Amino acid sequence: VEDSPCNSEKDLNKKKVCLELQVEKCSKSISNLNGQLNYLSGQISLNELNVTKTINRIDELENEIASISAKIDRLETSLSTVINVLISRIIATYKIGNGEQLSMLLSSQSFGNFMVRAKYIRVVQEHDKKLLFQMQETKNNYVEQKEERERKRKEQAELKVRLSQEKVTLASNKKQKEVILESTKNNNVQYQKQLEEAKKEQEQI
Repeated sequence: VEDSPCNSEKDLNKKKVCLELQVEKCSKSISNLNGQLNYLSGQISLNELNVTKTINRIDELENEIASISAKIDRLETSLSTVINVLISRIIATYKIGNGEQLSMLLSSQSFGNFMVRAKYIRVVQEHDKKLLFQMQETKNNYVEQKEERERKRKEQAELKVRLSQEKVTLASNKKQKEVILESTKNNNVQYQKQLEEAKKEQEQI
C-alpha cells in the first residue's frame, strides 16, 4: 500500500475531495479483507463439520458391516445344519420308501397300534416340511443380509472418496486463509493508518 496520493495536492478543495475518496477507498479495502476472511472462516467451519459427519458415518457403517458379517456367519452355520439334517431325512425316507410305510401300517397288530404308527408317519412328514421351510427361510435371509452388506460396503466406499475430497477442500481453504492473512496483515494496518490520517487532515481543512 502506497502513501496517500493526496499529500502532493496543493489545492485545498481538491485535497479535501481526494481525502474523502481515500477514506472511502480505505474503508472499502478494510471491509473487503474482513469479508474475505469471514467467508473463508465460515467455509472452513462448514468443511470441518462435513468431515466430522462423514467420518462418523463411515465408522457407523464399519460397525453395521461387522454386525451383518457376524449374522451371515451364523446363518451359514444354521443353513449348513438344516441341509445336513434334511439330507439325512431324505436318505432315511428313500431307504424306507412308501411301500415300507404302507407295510408298517398294515402290519399293525391292533387298531391302536395302527393309529400310533400312522401318527408317527405324519409327524415325520410334518417335520420334513418344517425343515424345508426353515431351509428356504434361512436361505432367503442369508441372501438378503449379503445384499445389505454389499450396499453398506458400497456406501462406505463412496463416503471414503467424499471424505478425501472434503479434506482436500478443507486444506485448500485453510491455506487460502493463511495466504490472505499473511498478505493483508500489514496492508490492513496501513489502511487503518491512512484512514485515520485522512480523517485528521479532513478535520484540519
